[in-house]
Amino acid sequence: MTGTAIAISDADEAEALSEYLTSPDRQHPAVVVTRRFGKPLFDAKSLASNLHDVAAVFDLVTPKATWGLSAALPEGAAMTRTQFDSM
Repeated sequence: MTGTAIAISDADEAEALSEYLTSPDRQHPAVVVTRRFGKPLFDAKSLASNLHDVAAVFDLVTPKATWGLSAALPEGAAMTRTQFDSM
C-alpha cells in the first residue's frame, strides 16, 4: 500500500490484478476503481491517499482493463458497482 493508485490498463495487468485479489495470501483490502463513459466513478488518487495505510487502490483506466478483470476473475466471482449519491 503506497498511497498511490495503481493504474491497470490492459488485459495482462488485469489478469495479474485478478490473481492478487483472489490470492489466499492477500492480507489487506483492495479498492478497484473503474470508469463509466471514460470518466472515473471515484477519484482513485484521493482514495489511495486517504486509504494508504488501509487498502491498496487499483484504477482500471481502460475498457480493456475492466473487461480483462471481469474475464480473469474465477467463476462465481463478480465485480459489483457501488454508487454514492451526492451528499
